Amino acid sequence: MRLDTIKWLILDEADRLLDLGFEDKVAKIIKAIDEHKTERQTVLLSATLTAGVERLAGMSLKNPDRVAVDTQSSNKPSTKSLGSKSQESLANKTQSVDSKSTEKPMELNENFALPENLKQYFIVSPCKLRLVVLLTLILSKCKKNNKMKMIVFASTQDGVEFLYRLVRFLTTENSADSDVEEEDAKTSLDLFRLHGDMSQKDRSSTYQDFCTTKSGVLLCTDVAARGLHLPYVDWVVQYSCPAGVTDYIHRVGRTARAGNAGNAITFMLPSEIDFVKHLNQKSISITEMKVGEILQDVIKLVPFLPGMEDSKREIPRTVEEAATYLQNCCELHIKSHKEMTSLAKTAYQSFIRAYATYPHELKSIFHLRHLHLGHVAKTFGLRAAPTDMSNIPGVNRTTMSNKRKHDKGSGDGAERVKKKKRTDMSEFQGPLIYKKKATKGTKLKHKKHFKKNKQ
Repeated sequence: MRLDTIKWLILDEADRLLDLGFEDKVAKIIKAIDEHKTERQTVLLSATLTAGVERLAGMSLKNPDRVAVDTQSSNKPSTKSLGSKSQESLANKTQSVDSKSTEKPMELNENFALPENLKQYFIVSPCKLRLVVLLTLILSKCKKNNKMKMIVFASTQDGVEFLYRLVRFLTTENSADSDVEEEDAKTSLDLFRLHGDMSQKDRSSTYQDFCTTKSGVLLCTDVAARGLHLPYVDWVVQYSCPAGVTDYIHRVGRTARAGNAGNAITFMLPSEIDFVKHLNQKSISITEMKVGEILQDVIKLVPFLPGMEDSKREIPRTVEEAATYLQNCCELHIKSHKEMTSLAKTAYQSFIRAYATYPHELKSIFHLRHLHLGHVAKTFGLRAAPTDMSNIPGVNRTTMSNKRKHDKGSGDGAERVKKKKRTDMSEFQGPLIYKKKATKGTKLKHKKHFKKNKQ
C-alpha cells in the first residue's frame, strides 16, 4: 500500500479503538505515515475524552482545533483552537504516560443526558420465559403492515445467528415444509442480521437494506452500537445487558435520533436487577415493564405460528397455553433439525462465555454462579443443557455440580419421566403460573422416603 499519497487520516471512535487494545497498532500506522512527510488532514473523533485519547491526539495531530458538540445548550458545534501549548501538553502526557497503561472511561465520574423523547424500559424475566417474551415482542410489533423498525442486541455472533434462523422459521410461510437454510423464502417480517463475522460486502448490503426498509428487525451484536446512522428506529431491544453505562448509551442511542421518538427496553434476569441501580447512579431513569404486558399479545400470534394449520390441534385459549405452545414450537423445530440443534448449543455456550467477561465492577451483578444452566438452555430452545462445558472459562466442576443438584437426572430417560409428572404449563411456572400443592399421597411418600434414608 502506498502511503505517500495519503491526504486524509480519520481516527473514528478513538476511545473504542483504545478499549479494544489497538493503541500500539494505531501508533505504528501513524509513524509509518509520518515517515513519508506528506501533508495531510487528520481528524480524530471520540465520544469521551480519556487520557488514552489525549495520548492518541498527541501522536496524530499537529496544531489541532477542538470541535465540541453540546447537545443540551446548542445544536451548533463550538470550535476552539488548541494551539501549540495544548499540543505541547498532549505531547508531554504522551511521553509521561506508559502507552500500555489502561484507564477507566470517564463514565465513572460523570452523568449522562439522553433525549427527552426516548422512553427507557427494563423487563425482569426468568430464563424460561426470555425466549418467548422476546419472540412475542418482535412478532407483535414488527410485522410488515405495522411499519415499525426494531434493533435487537445479542451478546454474541452465535446468538445473533440462532435468533435469525429461529425467527425466519416462525415467520416463513409454510415453514413446516421449508428448509432452515433457505434465504429466499417469503416471510411476514423483514429480517436482517449484522455481526463481525460477516464479510464487508454482506455488512454493507445489510446496512443499506435496513436503512431503506420501512419495517423490520435487525439482529446484531455491538458492531451496530456505534458509528452507524440507522434512521427511524422505533425500538431498541437489549436481549443481554450491556457491559457498562457507555455501552448502554450507545445502544439506546440508535433510536430517538434527530428529534424523533423512540423506545428502548433491556432484558434482565432477576439476579441482574441491581443493574438498574447502576444506571440510576448515572442519572439514567428507566421504567419497569411487566412480562405480562408483552405476553398479552402472544394469543394473537398463535394462529400464524407453524403447526396451527392442523385443524385437529386445539387452539390455545389463555396466555399461559399460548406461551407454552410458542416455546414448544421452537423446541420441536430445534430438536428435529440437526443444524439448528448444533447452532442452539453453540449459541448457548457462547452466551456462557460472554457472561463470564463482564467487567470487574459489575461482577457482583453478572456472575456465572447466579445462572441456572438448565434454565439458560431453555432460552436457546434446548430441553437440557449441553454437558460439554469444560472449555468454557468459569464453568467448573462446582458450577456443574450445583446445576445437577437443581436438575437431578438430566438424561433423556429422566427428562421423559419428568414430563409425565407435570403439565405443559409447568414449563413456565413463574410470574404467570402457580405450582399445584402436593397431595396427601405425595406427602406420605416423602415421609416414608425420609424414614428409609434415616435408617
